Amino acid sequence: MTSDADAAPFLLVDTDEMRSAGNATLADSDLVETASKHVLMPSSSEYGAGDVKAAARRFSDRFSYALQQLSAEVEQAGRTLRGTAEAYEYMDTSAADTLDQIGRAW
Repeated sequence: MTSDADAAPFLLVDTDEMRSAGNATLADSDLVETASKHVLMPSSSEYGAGDVKAAARRFSDRFSYALQQLSAEVEQAGRTLRGTAEAYEYMDTSAADTLDQIGRAW
């Protein structure tokens, strides 16, 4: 008989929690995408000089683009979390089936 200290280390993954985190991350992605579509600095037309207006518009455009890119990355992270949960479940099932088949062969 082996003690817990002698037992081989193993990894436990709560796939429901991982999938839930993936879903929450996807929801966050939607929020970031929505934010990217809002007009930043809406009163920039009242900034006076043309250079200031142009700089404000460029900043707004660049910031919106950055938010769109961030949204895409956050979406990918959410999809990865969900996919990883599915992969863990698949491997657990596959390993159990393989061990069951090995057991029958003995």
